[in-house]
Amino acid sequence: MIPDSDLEIGQTRLLEVDNPIVLPENTHVRFIVTSTDVLHDFAIPSAGIKIDATPGRLNQSSFFSEREGELFGQCSELCGTYHGFMPIQVEVGTVEDYLSWISTLAIFSFFSDNNLLKTMNPKNILKPLLKIFDGFLLVLVIYYFSLEVLHFIIVISTRLNELYLYLLNDTNNLSILSNDVISYMTDNIKNNTREAAGTQSTVTTHIIHNDSSSQF
Repeated sequence: MIPDSDLEIGQTRLLEVDNPIVLPENTHVRFIVTSTDVLHDFAIPSAGIKIDATPGRLNQSSFFSEREGELFGQCSELCGTYHGFMPIQVEVGTVEDYLSWISTLAIFSFFSDNNLLKTMNPKNILKPLLKIFDGFLLVLVIYYFSLEVLHFIIVISTRLNELYLYLLNDTNNLSILSNDVISYMTDNIKNNTREAAGTQSTVTTHIIHNDSSSQF
């Protein structure tokens, strides 16, 4: 159905469609009607046609027109929310018009079967682009997160290296200090030993001297 905003002068509101049925004049036509969702009704009052469209069932009706013209109809069965917006438009023309319309339908069917029309739809074109964009954003996020993790690892390793060098320097200083303490203690022990030996010899001499004095 053509929206009200797109109607041109002379077109009928709620009855004009963008792809009307084209039928040849002076030709017997048979309509075969069915439905894919709910109950509908294919009705063209000016042609005397009113056929129920039932899911899983085929209904048929005959049509014959002796002159060219336009026929309008609507769905005549309460089918849902958009029941009032399901118009039917039939254009009766020459056989050449009918063949041209059939050729258009064949091309349309070819593109539909090969999903080319769906691919040409801007929304369907944008969908893979959006997926690519989402994937690119995901890669950027992963890359940024990897850089942050790498930076964190580098900082931690740097800090550990600095701590190791600091402890290593402290260990070297401690070893130097220990060597100095050991040397100092060794020297003290030697000096104390020497002093003790000197004191013992003095005491011995004094004792001997005292013994000699007692003899006289």
